[in-house]
Amino acid sequence: MLSDPMIPPPSLTSVLVFGYFPYYPFSIGFIFPFTPFVNAFFSNTKIYYSQVIPLLWRILYILDKLSRTHSLDINVSELATVYELRTHGASLFTLQIKHGQTPHVLKTKQNDQGWKT
Repeated sequence: MLSDPMIPPPSLTSVLVFGYFPYYPFSIGFIFPFTPFVNAFFSNTKIYYSQVIPLLWRILYILDKLSRTHSLDINVSELATVYELRTHGASLFTLQIKHGQTPHVLKTKQNDQGWKT
């Protein structure tokens, strides 16, 4: 397992790095290197890119895009007021809405075609 989600070990070939670096975030519009907001999320949570399920990537994508497009000051600590990091399966993670909170991003549970509408 990689020790830092932002720095792949030099011993891995590009084929193996692809295995550690998920395709999904790029399929929804992320580019690498990730923005400071996304990097801060992974630094604060100490989880790896490959451990995040699509729902969480969708939330990060929308909040990151809103922050950059509208010059909003959205940070990782604000996520913690509405969401909690939960395990999903053996070693995957998602964000779950805290009881009584309104989600920042709607329709993240939709399929890949329906969530952006």
